[in-house]
Amino acid sequence: MDTHDEAYWSSTNVDLEELRKAHDLLIGGAKMKDVLTDLGLAYGPVWNYHYYRKHIEDGTNVPGFSELTPAKRKATVLKLRKAGDSWGHIMAKCNISEREARSLYESKTGEHSEGTRIGRGGRFLDGAEKLYRGEDRMQKGTSLSLEVPTKQAVADTEEV
Repeated sequence: MDTHDEAYWSSTNVDLEELRKAHDLLIGGAKMKDVLTDLGLAYGPVWNYHYYRKHIEDGTNVPGFSELTPAKRKATVLKLRKAGDSWGHIMAKCNISEREARSLYESKTGEHSEGTRIGRGGRFLDGAEKLYRGEDRMQKGTSLSLEVPTKQAVADTEEV
């Protein structure tokens, strides 16, 4: 059943009316933490419902994504990612899991979808991908030493 469909939410153990209230409050500018506290709801269902509904209301969802051919599904995910959409927004717009979104992207591009989590959309620090892949991670200068300096080493540096 499509989670963009109200029937899906009616079949879950989450009160659909409460989810609608939460959605309306968030659209009105309320903070997620306040909405969750006031309504006594868990984060996951509220986030999912809110983003799915928001993309439907904005017209930015991809209706019928599950019926597209595999090639069109891959092309759609790639297009959204190149447009700057986060994995979370791609999930909500296409009604798929993050793993499926990443798998479609990887099979289309041949690139890994996982980054360094440095707050830049999964990009590598200074564009230096080689610092984060395979054996190159062990090259000198790619990591910090965990050695604790000895008293002699500290004394030697103080004299300079």
